[in-house]
Amino acid sequence: MKVYRSVYYNHLTYIKVDGKPFKIVFGGGMIIDGKMINGTFSTNDENIQKAIENDPRFGSIFNLVETYDENKVEDSQKEIVSGITDIQSAREYLIGKGVDHQELNNPKNILKKAEELNLSFPDMKI
Repeated sequence: MKVYRSVYYNHLTYIKVDGKPFKIVFGGGMIIDGKMINGTFSTNDENIQKAIENDPRFGSIFNLVETYDENKVEDSQKEIVSGITDIQSAREYLIGKGVDHQELNNPKNILKKAEELNLSFPDMKI
């Protein structure tokens, strides 16, 4: 599984896969307190990965941010949320997803709730 991040918070674009247009959507991004969380797209299809990485916009408009071992079922089932770099941003993101702020009263509970929701914040430094 490879995860790609766009420089935009939501981005729809087309790439050529096997000579045919293929739509990819970098989703899940948003703006929180003036900070942009960039949209991501993930796939385990090697043809799509190759097309993305050979696209002229690769490296400028979208980049590879993570590669997961497909044998780790747990990680591949998680929603990757890029751009969350601290615990407060994670808390705000979870509140935006409908989690009651009272459940998020300390870092341990924030991380526990993210785990329960199968969310991964790969950019977060604890």
